[in-house]
Amino acid sequence: MYRRDDFKAYFEKHSVQLPLAMGDAIFFNPALMHAAGANNSMDVQRMVNLLQISSAFGIPMETVDRDRIQLACYEILRQSTPVGSALETLATVMSDSYPFPTNLDRDVPGSSLAPTSSKQLLLNSLEKGGEKSRFKHALEDYRWRRRSA
Repeated sequence: MYRRDDFKAYFEKHSVQLPLAMGDAIFFNPALMHAAGANNSMDVQRMVNLLQISSAFGIPMETVDRDRIQLACYEILRQSTPVGSALETLATVMSDSYPFPTNLDRDVPGSSLAPTSSKQLLLNSLEKGGEKSRFKHALEDYRWRRRSA
């Protein structure tokens, strides 16, 4: 959003700054657009600790091998070609729909604000009619990009 001129204008018009003192803490809803703003203090150097915590309900507690699920179902999806909300629902259930956490040095966002999710990877491959072996290679590359160095 911050790249859009209309949003920049809206943000500038409606943003507010919050004066903080040492020891203050702020908790943001992930949907809240925020920025650091200018440090207007003449005699204070600003320093903060940023702690990002994902929602406890954002990712399942158990480990699921989504790559294995996608690969097991790929040919069936490719041959049966579900469409619209049916395909969207299936892709959501068997994929990582949220592209984070990732290694942003390797997994650089393209034209959007976030890197590709495995759901997008699956849908793109099905849309192109790609072979399972090519999709498997794309998944391996996807996992490599997301790993820490």
